[in-house]
Amino acid sequence: MKVLYLLNSNGVGGAEASIRRMVDRKFVQGKVALLWNHNNVQKNFWNGREVTQITDANSPLVGALKSIFAIPKYLKGQNFDAVQSQLKGADLIFAFLIFIGLIKKDFIYVVSLRNSYDFYYGNGFLNRLIGRVHKFFINKAADVIVGVSKQDIDRFTQAFGSKFKVIENSVDISNFKVKEKSLLTKNIKVVLVGNVKYRKGYDRLSSLIQYLNKSYPDYRFTFSIAGGIESEQFKTEVSSLAGGNSVIEFLGKVENINELLVSSDIFLSLSREEGLPISVLEGMAAKLPILLSNIPAHSLILDPTVSEYILFNNDKEMQETFSNLIESQTLREEIIQAQYKKLLKDFSLDRMCSEYLQSYKTGCTDETTASN
Repeated sequence: MKVLYLLNSNGVGGAEASIRRMVDRKFVQGKVALLWNHNNVQKNFWNGREVTQITDANSPLVGALKSIFAIPKYLKGQNFDAVQSQLKGADLIFAFLIFIGLIKKDFIYVVSLRNSYDFYYGNGFLNRLIGRVHKFFINKAADVIVGVSKQDIDRFTQAFGSKFKVIENSVDISNFKVKEKSLLTKNIKVVLVGNVKYRKGYDRLSSLIQYLNKSYPDYRFTFSIAGGIESEQFKTEVSSLAGGNSVIEFLGKVENINELLVSSDIFLSLSREEGLPISVLEGMAAKLPILLSNIPAHSLILDPTVSEYILFNNDKEMQETFSNLIESQTLREEIIQAQYKKLLKDFSLDRMCSEYLQSYKTGCTDETTASN
């Protein structure tokens, strides 16, 4: 079975990482097509995979315009059995081309929505306007519309009906290194993974660093942020928060995230909004104790027996959960073991690939809709 994975650009984030894992699994003959260039590129990310750059554009607007003509040309003679688009630009352009007849639809078309309902269809006038157009065209063109998390399942089902289904994100643990012990010294390395932008919440480090400076003056904390810089202004704001016994380092795009994770002591996510974050699953796979902001995407990942020790709603709770984690090896071990079991049960790559394969073969049947 031949499947085309269509992405906005050669930028790198969770959407691109999930596609790379699926291509590497070789459960289908997968090809990747990118619509334009991105200024935040990780070298060698797509090495060894069959990837085509559809246009030479360096901006989304020019890339979108060029793609209208370049995509139909690229598809000629390819004979794909299924096409899967991920990210709003790729979804909108491809669905539009099907709708106006520039692409003859003789394949199953799958749209994978990578974030919350409000990320696509809420949060401000312009986003809602674009979201209405996006929703209209993918509803007309797609055979299957996939959500990567059970959050907002009722709202997505109301919008897309029986076309909508949930296929949760996953992580490949077959060659994943794990941290052997959760012992801590007074030099603690905290890892945060995600591109540097407001939505990731890195500015919330302010209160935590102030608390650590006061409560643990003889410790040293290094906050390592792995991700591309999408906002220099936001990076400058976050950089200014370091001080006292706390250091913030920006690592940029990290090619071997596994090595970074096993060399760290705690995984921290401060995100304001997510789909189903692969970075958190990778932290679980590396057997790191995790601390997460209490948003729906995070709470749905957790084992209920330990969620109260992981999630925080505000600065005070963040400080308390962080302190508890530092001071109790027993708690760290309980979190690690519970979350690793949860990962094996619910977030395996084989399970995810099997569910996508079913969609490529049959579209969205009664057995695979969100209601199940």
